[in-house]
Amino acid sequence: MINTNVGGRNIVIAWDDEYESLGIYYNDTGHPVSAVNFQGETQRGKLDRVENVKAASYWCVWVNFFPETDINRAAQIVLAEAV
Repeated sequence: MINTNVGGRNIVIAWDDEYESLGIYYNDTGHPVSAVNFQGETQRGKLDRVENVKAASYWCVWVNFFPETDINRAAQIVLAEAV
């Protein structure tokens, strides 16, 4: 689970074990999200999916050609300090 900001928007990135899929959602709740299911439902309401994120096949190709890719994890550090 990663709470971060991309392009000025807060987002949540979460892996779903049941569907073996990555979900990326807009987080407009004003708070870090600690749990989200595949449908975007959280303890603070339903989040909208980031519409321009490509499907699983895109990410499978990306991760094989660019395994060093990472996302800014600064917000995750802030969340860990808040707990």
